[in-house]
Amino acid sequence: MLKKVISESKSLGNLKSDSGRLLYTWIIPFLDIEGRHSADPDIIKGHVFPKVKSMTVAKIRKLLPELVTEGLVILYRNDGESYLQLTKFQEHQKLDPLKEGKSKIPAPRPEDVENKATPDNSGVTPENSSLSKVKISKVQVKRDGRTQSEFDPLFEEFWKGYPKKVGKEVAREKFMILARAEKIPELIKATNGYMDYLKSQKVHKNFDQEPMNPATFLMKERWMDYVDFKYEPPM
Repeated sequence: MLKKVISESKSLGNLKSDSGRLLYTWIIPFLDIEGRHSADPDIIKGHVFPKVKSMTVAKIRKLLPELVTEGLVILYRNDGESYLQLTKFQEHQKLDPLKEGKSKIPAPRPEDVENKATPDNSGVTPENSSLSKVKISKVQVKRDGRTQSEFDPLFEEFWKGYPKKVGKEVAREKFMILARAEKIPELIKATNGYMDYLKSQKVHKNFDQEPMNPATFLMKERWMDYVDFKYEPPM
């Protein structure tokens, strides 16, 4: 069901098109009791939009990452299959397990979560960032004996300083994967390096792109590029 509060959703309002809002709202009746569905664009097209010619498979494939960017859904893979889960499904749906039956789709694990989001415009510039340089020597992260809650303070420090605030829960999942892999010291260096990079772009009047979404930055192929970046101000 749809509640009236959906009209007040900032995340839905931030989507780039009504097509994204249509995808999000129309897929709700097809979700299982846990708020999950196949993320295969062909399956979504067949289930949700069989009569809407303008909603093509290619468009659905493009729209899914936008929903991830705004923290509306989680995309993940399990045994080679792609799935999605609405992030706040349980807050708004009261379903009877006896009528609906158990979910046949596996729950997302942190290591299964994907993120294909691309940066969008948020109007945030490096001056808005409160990130302070973190001394790597103070960060001691061990894989064994650590629970997710023990990594939360580190994530909150990252979130506080990162110059763009979208998709927090997706970013948290990405951060936890890196924390368990003992990548936090490198990530801190990369985050500070990225802040320097943004400053350098602004100084050279080449700041034509907004900061990456935090979950996008936390992808390995992104943050690793800034581990050794240091900005040298012009003399």
